[in-house]
Amino acid sequence: MVIGLGVVSVVASLELVAACANSTEPEPALSHPQGIVAASPAIASRPFAVAISRDGVAYVGRQDLPFLQATTLPGLTFADSVQVGSDPTDIAFNSTGTIAYVTNQFSSTVGVVDVNSGVTTDNITVSGAPFRVLVVPNNTQIIVSSNNDSVYTIGVTSKSVLHRWGFAAPVNGMALMSNGTVLYVSSIGGKLYKLNPNGTGSVDSAQLGGTPQDLAVSRDGTELFVANENGSLEVRSPATLTLIDTIPGAAGAFGLAGTPDDIQLYATYPGAGLIRIIDRTTRTVGPTLTVGGTPRRIAFDRLGETALIPNEAGFVTVVK
Repeated sequence: MVIGLGVVSVVASLELVAACANSTEPEPALSHPQGIVAASPAIASRPFAVAISRDGVAYVGRQDLPFLQATTLPGLTFADSVQVGSDPTDIAFNSTGTIAYVTNQFSSTVGVVDVNSGVTTDNITVSGAPFRVLVVPNNTQIIVSSNNDSVYTIGVTSKSVLHRWGFAAPVNGMALMSNGTVLYVSSIGGKLYKLNPNGTGSVDSAQLGGTPQDLAVSRDGTELFVANENGSLEVRSPATLTLIDTIPGAAGAFGLAGTPDDIQLYATYPGAGLIRIIDRTTRTVGPTLTVGGTPRRIAFDRLGETALIPNEAGFVTVVK
């Protein structure tokens, strides 16, 4: 169905344009990890959020301390740290890997980190407690969810809210179509939404039930995957949000991410200490990695050779 959600345009909207690659060098082939736990480097203070830049810089957020731990792959020591705000719950790099945005949940800010220096250079104030963050492909805007039932599009130069969407319950999952023209969000109220991040048009929704969490859109744009801590892992149409399929054996997932080659999905199960690897085509659960603790978010390096999964028990699972 199509519903109106009181979209508020605060500043004139900016057109979202996907970034174009100008390099004449061919892109390396994309892949996926082989599903083997290669290492479990220690990180204290309940590591939760994770992101990897196109150049292999990896940041992991620590919930109990205002720091990100950092390394550059293939290094796994996480010896460097970046001071941020309180409870960094999500991290997103821009497309060039030069800037990282961090939701400082209990500081009510999104931190702006200069990756080269490893220093927070600015903070963008966000109403409520910001939880998730995405960067649009042309790097001019970020999309932020907050516990005040809102999702914001914010201009990175002006630091102003360009658009706000109000929902009936807080948003836990967000995903952008690869060209940046469609945003999908899931709420803990059991609903899935599709909207235009430039603030125009209506908002489509579908009732899911349960507690939806992470979302993942296939790179080819044909399938939308929905993790649900109290329901099935669903495959839905990105165009209509209608149910295409469910994946047996993958119910109850929290974290969810597709491999760069579009062949697999990785899902985390915090209550069981598991990571499940799912074949996208056959919908079958392949290797199940028993890691213990409380695994949370998932990030892949650009080519898909390595996955990092922070675990609140005090380590990061490295899957090769």
